[in-house]
Amino acid sequence: MNRADFSQLRADALKKEKETDKIEVYNFITKNVPLNNVLLCEHYLSLFPIMPTAIKMVSVETYFSNPYISYNQREADRNKMLSYLTSPVPQSNAVKLFNHYNVSMVLLTNSDYAKYKSPAFATSKVIFKNSSFTLLTFDYNVVELRL
Repeated sequence: MNRADFSQLRADALKKEKETDKIEVYNFITKNVPLNNVLLCEHYLSLFPIMPTAIKMVSVETYFSNPYISYNQREADRNKMLSYLTSPVPQSNAVKLFNHYNVSMVLLTNSDYAKYKSPAFATSKVIFKNSSFTLLTFDYNVVELRL
C-alpha cells in the first residue's frame, strides 16, 4: 500500500535523520542552554535545529512569529546583527540591536564563523562546535553598549 500522506512524511523524516550536525546542535542546546537565553541565527536555521529547543530567537519563520510584532522589522534587525558579526563593513547601528533583543548566543555556520569578528561591545566564547556549526555566547561590556 502506497499512501502519499504517509510516505512523503516518512521520506522527509528519514532525510532529516541524516542531518546529524543539526541534531547535535539541538541536543547541545536542550541539555546545556537555559530557555531564557536569546539566540541569533540565520533564517533557515530558525525552524530546525533551533525552534524545537524552545529557546527564544530574534526572528523565526513568519508562520510562527508573533502577529503583534513586525516580522519584517525583526528580520531586518536579524540580518543587520549577523552582518555586523561577519561583514567587512558592518552596519554601525547594529550594536544597539544586540542589546535591544538581549542576544546572548549566536549560531553560525562554520563558513560564517571563519569571517566572524568579535564585537567590541561583548566578549564572545565558543561553547559548541561541530563540522558544520559554531555556537557562541556573549557577555556584554556595559560601557560599550552606551554608543
